[in-house]
Amino acid sequence: MAYRIKPTESIAKSLPRITLEQISLASRVLTQGPDANVAVHEARKSLKRVRALLSLTRPMLGEKLYKRENRRYRDIARGLAGARDRFVLGETLEKLERHYGTSYGDGLIGRARKALVGDARDGAVSPEMIKRAVGALGLANANWSSIRFRRISIRELLQGLEASYRSARQNLKLARETDVDHAFHELRKDVQQHWRHMQLLSRAWPELIDVRIASARDISLLLGDDHDLYVLLQHLEAGAEVALSDEDRRALRRLCRRRQQELRRSAVPLAQRLFADRPSAFVHGIEASWKAAADLVRVSASRGRRQEGPVLLARSGSVVPFVPRRSDE
Repeated sequence: MAYRIKPTESIAKSLPRITLEQISLASRVLTQGPDANVAVHEARKSLKRVRALLSLTRPMLGEKLYKRENRRYRDIARGLAGARDRFVLGETLEKLERHYGTSYGDGLIGRARKALVGDARDGAVSPEMIKRAVGALGLANANWSSIRFRRISIRELLQGLEASYRSARQNLKLARETDVDHAFHELRKDVQQHWRHMQLLSRAWPELIDVRIASARDISLLLGDDHDLYVLLQHLEAGAEVALSDEDRRALRRLCRRRQQELRRSAVPLAQRLFADRPSAFVHGIEASWKAAADLVRVSASRGRRQEGPVLLARSGSVVPFVPRRSDE
């Protein structure tokens, strides 16, 4: 069940197929996964893929249908998110401990783990939670099975890509200028969406787009850790029920902010490189590569050979990307 559109496949037919595959995958891992926390994590990844596909097709769906379906999958994911909160807090503290060492702050992280995480069973995924999510996915499956797209061109599909790419550049600029948590969280969502968009369109030029996918994944992991630290900070600020001394709270807060700055310094240059091209130039290159890939598949088929996409090799054997560029008007 590959999460990608084929250059020679009808886009109008591929979109429902891919969506239904991801819905089915989410349902299956929730009902058959041996580890509940892992199952929830995998199901939420499938839901993110569906929402990324929705954003790509937003111009064709129309605002009313897009908002309804996006809300549907967002709510299913949120229904599962609470089950991972305490689990993620524990993981975040473990990452801090691995990064700074077990002796940091004379046992600070150990005390924080005891106060914030407590008994892991309190954060267990309940059967009722799984049942609700699987039921909602069943309704989503029935709804998507009834949706029919008219003929969709690659240019129409790339309108959604351009809008998402433009949003990423704007949020990157905002994050650099303000250094606030919300801006980095929005940038993370844009990067994750771009990662999935590139997966969907990877057949345009696999060797080139795989590099973008890997870079987006790296940035997403960095900003994901940044956001987890933000969530940890929110728990520290939330209430008096957290059994930590004021001194420990201040020390843990400083440690989280220190680590956030390290993560952001790593993520921002990678994001600047990923989103360096102007939106219209980037999308124009993807469109040209997509059309060339479709032509190459047809030519290869006529010769009895298979070729995934356009690749230009230098004398050294390395891949040389050629993406047509044009300036934004």
